[in-house]
Amino acid sequence: MKMKISYKQSQKGICLGLEGELTIQGVSSLKDTLLRHLSEESSLEINLEGITRIDTAGLQILYAAQKTAVLQGKALFLKQPSSAFLEAARLAGLLFQAQEGHLEGCLWKGGVRECHKLS
Repeated sequence: MKMKISYKQSQKGICLGLEGELTIQGVSSLKDTLLRHLSEESSLEINLEGITRIDTAGLQILYAAQKTAVLQGKALFLKQPSSAFLEAARLAGLLFQAQEGHLEGCLWKGGVRECHKLS
């Protein structure tokens, strides 16, 4: 299933809803969308509950968006990660987990500056 992007206003600004497969075939259009919204908004939410499949290119574009937001002094929140997203991030070694295996309010490894709370 091709990735779909939906838009809605949230308390923190714009919320992008991602649905379907976030793979190398769709990352260039998502990159353009993320860069545009990061340039226009001080805060951006990305809802990941609709992700059914994600590859390393999909993980990379989300990680790059997060780093871009940090460098620009903006906030990027990843919400409601799907099981497909969590498994891919875990396999790639990108997921920060507690010893019990639960998320500690932080998605990416690398310290507080690189972490965003899951809502």
